[in-house]
Amino acid sequence: MAQVKVWNDNVYDFKQEVKGVQIEIPANGFIEMDYEEAIDFKGMYSPLPPADFSGDHALYYKMIRVEQPAAPVFRDEGLTNHLTGARAASPDDLAATLAAVRHLVVTDSTAERALPSAEIADLRRQVAELSVLIQELTPVEKRGPGRPRKEA
Repeated sequence: MAQVKVWNDNVYDFKQEVKGVQIEIPANGFIEMDYEEAIDFKGMYSPLPPADFSGDHALYYKMIRVEQPAAPVFRDEGLTNHLTGARAASPDDLAATLAAVRHLVVTDSTAERALPSAEIADLRRQVAELSVLIQELTPVEKRGPGRPRKEA
């Protein structure tokens, strides 16, 4: 995985324990991490100050910035058979390799069968009935966000 810089934009050092490892990023400095781990680290909650803490709360702010990797993280592998992991040279080769492993593919014949037109008509009728019920249950007058205004 690509190594990226994880910057601390705070004026204080940032410390956090991640997956059993203490990570410390100096003030306005950076450390290098794998891209996926950096994204996970950025999304984790930062530690809260202790209840009796009376100093500057900015000491506990998590102001993390992750640089984008130079090379793309994911790239198109082209004609890849994802069942076996083999790459094919042409679309015909890919079709041939897929045909060779077709017996390994699990399908549900009842889920894939075409519905008779009577069942489709019945489902459309049910949708229409449910739409009418939903219209009856929704209030006509919708309130805006926030508290209602006081009556004068």
